[in-house]
Amino acid sequence: AVYSPSLPILYMEGGQFEKALGCFEKARQYGSDAGDEIFIEYQRNRILLRMRRPAEVLRWAREVPKRPDIPERHRDTARFQVRALVALDSLETARSVFAEIVAAKPLFGRAHLFPQDKLRAEIALAEGDPETAIAALLDIKRRGIIYTAGLWQIEWREALACAHSMAGRLDEAAAVHEKMLNDFRGHFISHYELGKIYEEMGRTAEAARQYEIFLEKWKDADEGLPQPEDARRRLAALTSS
Repeated sequence: AVYSPSLPILYMEGGQFEKALGCFEKARQYGSDAGDEIFIEYQRNRILLRMRRPAEVLRWAREVPKRPDIPERHRDTARFQVRALVALDSLETARSVFAEIVAAKPLFGRAHLFPQDKLRAEIALAEGDPETAIAALLDIKRRGIIYTAGLWQIEWREALACAHSMAGRLDEAAAVHEKMLNDFRGHFISHYELGKIYEEMGRTAEAARQYEIFLEKWKDADEGLPQPEDARRRLAALTSS
């Protein structure tokens, strides 16, 4: 797959989230209007979600629709609200906001179906319902509107792997991350996820190797991130037994 990530995404892929956020601070200097600002904030908040900082995303997403200086077409942050609410385990409210999204009149034909199905999958995963999640994710593929590259595709694959793993289909979950690393070799977090799947499958030597690769690739990652700490703990347990 062809993937031309932005500089913030490149930093994110190496676990350097603070540098990624710094890019957006610099980008604000070059914005000329509220439309530019909202575009920058959309990208910034996608990274905040991956940093597990959903409370900040929710505050932003709820504030934007109240701002008259932002063009109406850019005020729709409901998708961010749902994702943040799911991450905060506020599932009842997430389902309510999602119902409003589904009921709203779409602006761009079938393009709205991709994020709707993705949100449906995220809610289902949070509810422990992998089969509904897989059905929603495969609906995206069936309609032929799945993005061919980029962070959207990566997050689609991550959700699919998570659903397969939750359903106990570890071979299929592993296959998703294996293909991810074939197509997006710089998506290093997949080495960590693959290590956990291999470990659960009893493929301990392969799991250890994945953790080693991940830790090497994230050697310059921000301090205190949970994934490297967990990978080091798991690797130590595997190599000491």
